[in-house]
Parts: sequence; C-alpha cells; structure tokens
Amino acid sequence: MPIESMGGFETFARCLPFYPTVYLGRVITGATNVFNLTYTFDAVAKLGLIPILLFMLASVVLAVILFKKKMTSDN
Repeated sequence: MPIESMGGFETFARCLPFYPTVYLGRVITGATNVFNLTYTFDAVAKLGLIPILLFMLASVVLAVILFKKKMTSDN
C-alpha cells in the first residue's frame, strides 16, 4: 500500500522506523512506485536513517539497562 497516498498519515509514519526501512528496501532493490518512478537514495532516504538509528539506539540502551537490572536482582 503506497503510504504517499494517505495524506497526513504519511508525516506520522515517517517518524516511525517502519516506513523509512521499507523505503530504503525499495531503494536497494530498485523497485518502482505506482507512477513507474524508480526510488533513489535521496533526501527522503537520508532522513529516513535518523528514526531507524534512534530506535536502534533506544533499543540497545533499554536492553543494557534491563540486563543490568536483572543481573543485580539475581544476586
């Protein structure tokens, strides 16, 4: 489903890691959209790396904190 056709929801979806990940996947595979335009590594793809990296960093930090908490509770 092309999210570009959903209007305001597209802005919200760009903040989540799923849309940028799918967009980067389209760039890598050389996919085309409904209008037969090829996806390229443009500003949208570059900005898409930001939410992906932020969610990845948050996941790692949360995993470390929870692991340390679990380690101290086991002693």
